[in-house]
Amino acid sequence: MHSLRKLIGLAILYAIIIVGIFLIQFRSDSLIRKNFHGIKVTLAQTENNVNSASLKNSFQISYNGITFSADDGAPVTFSENGTERPVKLISYEEKEVSFILEFENEVKLIFAVENEGQENAALTISAEMPESAQSVSLNFSPNTGYSMVDLKARSAIFADKTQEFSLNASALLDTVITLQSGEPFARYEHFVEKNEFSLDTIAVHELATQSAYRESLAKLTNSIIREFLDLSQHNASFATTVSEQTVISFLAAMTDAGRHNEAINAIPRNFTEGTRRTYLSAPFLGGMAATLPTLTMQIENFNTLIAQAVRDRTLGIFTMENIAPYMYTQGNRGNIATLVRMPASMSNFEPTVLQAAGIIRAHAYFREQNSSMAQPLEPVLDLCAQKIIEALSIEAEKIVLTENETPLSTIEIMTVADALIAYGTEKGLSREQSFGYFIANSHMNDESDLRILAEMYPILIHTNRFYPHFELLRTLETGNVWAYTVSPEIGYRRDENFTISLDVEFPVGLSHYAFIAGITPFRRIQIYNMDFRTDARFETYNSSGYIYRSNSQMLLLKSRHREQHEIVRLFYRNVVEATRAETTQNTGQPAASES
Repeated sequence: MHSLRKLIGLAILYAIIIVGIFLIQFRSDSLIRKNFHGIKVTLAQTENNVNSASLKNSFQISYNGITFSADDGAPVTFSENGTERPVKLISYEEKEVSFILEFENEVKLIFAVENEGQENAALTISAEMPESAQSVSLNFSPNTGYSMVDLKARSAIFADKTQEFSLNASALLDTVITLQSGEPFARYEHFVEKNEFSLDTIAVHELATQSAYRESLAKLTNSIIREFLDLSQHNASFATTVSEQTVISFLAAMTDAGRHNEAINAIPRNFTEGTRRTYLSAPFLGGMAATLPTLTMQIENFNTLIAQAVRDRTLGIFTMENIAPYMYTQGNRGNIATLVRMPASMSNFEPTVLQAAGIIRAHAYFREQNSSMAQPLEPVLDLCAQKIIEALSIEAEKIVLTENETPLSTIEIMTVADALIAYGTEKGLSREQSFGYFIANSHMNDESDLRILAEMYPILIHTNRFYPHFELLRTLETGNVWAYTVSPEIGYRRDENFTISLDVEFPVGLSHYAFIAGITPFRRIQIYNMDFRTDARFETYNSSGYIYRSNSQMLLLKSRHREQHEIVRLFYRNVVEATRAETTQNTGQPAASES
């Protein structure tokens, strides 16, 4: 019996060996080697049969003394919610100028060579990752004959006997390079040691990073709040000298910080009740009827200048504050459609530095809104960026900008910085981004004047939706419906009875004001599910209210929020309600208007 078991065991063992030998004949590993624009690529695959092969989780990307690599023992990882997760290589793709490795979980690594064959040739590495990811990491090491002679948190130097190369990335630690979601780019290029600060060394400067930029924006906001409160309490002349822009930036920053009522109470009465105010501060402070003429004048001015720009084929219109948001509210038609197509149609496109910055910023705004007005501007973006970069120079370890040998003002410089950041972010160009970050950071850190800080605020802060802004509510053939408001969002809906419902958002218990344009005359209006009548004193009540200007089709709305989302309904027909609504006065009477 023992011999029989032994024979059976040997038979099974021999069978496994024979099957293994058989499988090996039809399954073997092989290497894929490619030379892509000077990048040496090595991949591995397992051949399953004559017509089938699967890519292994292994690669090496080598270029001028450095190798980026991964395998099952040291895989590519991505960070999500503080946890490092390995991802396997699943495919690769060769494009005209880039070599792409695609991994699980929507992770990609893109390698490309800039200025191939030239002295300033550089390898760029960029990462794509899901929105929930914070970073992607992989291994790097020097090639044979090279050594890593210097390693810092964001840069490393590789050298052989004759030359040196620098690696710059979001983060470097030992032999791991990390590409962070905010800065998913790295660069490997010839290193030339420079004793002087220059444009070529900006990328590795601590002020040329997104993290430093975020810190500067937070400091900007805090400085505006701190300085305004201090001056309003201790400077007797502040009430008569404070600018409207300073007041607006302070109110927006405080409201975003959850300190709206404190901010309102800090505004000098001399300013609130004075004659220096325009429509710009009305969404916070009211006075809508008194400031409406300034909004009407601004609209007429915008329309006149847009028409002149189209007629004369000039680009100065793009330097105007709020021009892109206003254009968006009016729609891609008429003179506006002609204007956005005009730069790319110019045979001799030569913008000034500020015009170039304005075009880039307008494109960024339109793109953020998913507007069709972005696409016509795309052909000139690279030319605009080139114009700006040609105007950059170094002076006392600071980037300065000049136009025809005339230095730009601080506010103009911040506009250019914002344009470079927008351009670099969209195009994935870390160099242009770093220029923008450095310019903005260095000037913000050096500025202490409240008035200038307040003027910087709307140029650089794009995430505070409590800042007064133009907002498109609905596109109509007869003319768009839009608002000038501090509400983060105003929803617009029209039902089968032509009843318009405006869903107005603002923190509970707080009041704000909105100019809503394009509202045709209506029969009645409901707020809080109650009928309201027009009242010239509507702003003085501790409640919502309105007046309506039929000649300009403008609804002037005060919204005091019992809920975060208040619904304002405009009725155009006699609609029978399912339940009888409470009324303030004269329920069911047609809403009056003031011409």
